[in-house]
Amino acid sequence: LRPYYHANGTVNMQVDEELKGQIHTEMMKAILRFEVREK
Repeated sequence: LRPYYHANGTVNMQVDEELKGQIHTEMMKAILRFEVREK
């Protein structure tokens, strides 16, 4: 979340779409690298 300052002075929290995309990409990479090892 990132603060968004409106013209009338109010502050809203909005999702940072760029950061959200980076986090999603890194999570997908980690999932794809994950291996299940059997004993």
